[in-house]
Amino acid sequence: MGDLMIHIEEDLDPNSLMDIEDQLNHIDGVSDCHMARNDIHMMAVSYDGAKVSSETLLHQITDKNLHAQLVGF
Repeated sequence: MGDLMIHIEEDLDPNSLMDIEDQLNHIDGVSDCHMARNDIHMMAVSYDGAKVSSETLLHQITDKNLHAQLVGF
């Protein structure tokens, strides 16, 4: 299992953030995905790197024409 943070540059409304969380939580290999409590631009993701890559998770967001990057990589 691995953990990563994704920074989303755009200011999104709560429904859009919940949609992204829901989409990522339904990917095989993701065990948890949620917005950081103290920063709505940061999304925490716990995942199994043998089933899904960090780049695939990032592309789930950037494919929506949002600007995002992996933090700490």
